[in-house]
Amino acid sequence: MKQQILNRNSMKKLLFFIFSFIFFLGSNLHAQINDTAFKNVTSTENANMKKHAPYYASVGGIISPAFPVMAVAGVSYKSFMTKNLAFQTDILIKTMLTGNINERTIFYSGYVTNTNILYQKKLKEQKNANLFWFFGGGASLGFTITGNAKFGANAIIGLEYLFHKKNLAIQLDLRPGYGILFSSYSQLNRGWLPPLKNPWSHFDWCWGVTFRYVFKEKVS
Repeated sequence: MKQQILNRNSMKKLLFFIFSFIFFLGSNLHAQINDTAFKNVTSTENANMKKHAPYYASVGGIISPAFPVMAVAGVSYKSFMTKNLAFQTDILIKTMLTGNINERTIFYSGYVTNTNILYQKKLKEQKNANLFWFFGGGASLGFTITGNAKFGANAIIGLEYLFHKKNLAIQLDLRPGYGILFSSYSQLNRGWLPPLKNPWSHFDWCWGVTFRYVFKEKVS
């Protein structure tokens, strides 16, 4: 029994390390892509590409009040690499209902980092704000509160409303995807889950509203 507890604690530490490493790797990859995107152009072209992007970067919070079907809360970062190409990463606390097995509800909570590459374009220009649409895709990695690891892939589509005179952007998006729960044990750490095979795949999704503070230019 003690050995199982030790194994479970070691698993959680390993998952936390992987979770942190993926977030760090994603942030650095974004920086490298950003540098590469502008490396082979002149300084004038570089300035023009950045000038025509909606903004340099934004940071804020995301929430999805759809409980008990699904609930999401977390922090969000988004940055533009070119005029239409953006990088977005979110660290989320996520609870979701994924279905039923033998009349038992499958319901779990966990911590997830979700990173996406977006193509974004202006849809409508207004006096006080601009409306943009975007689509893209990405991947997620995290773990449930019972100690199972989680990996997923998703599409993303949505709208972003950017205010001219305020450093504020509001985003609404939908992220349908495919998720996998897995464990180092022969079966998943169940918690309140019904018996599930290891690994276990399922439809994974979320929608959310994000409020971000916008940095229109790079901070030196």
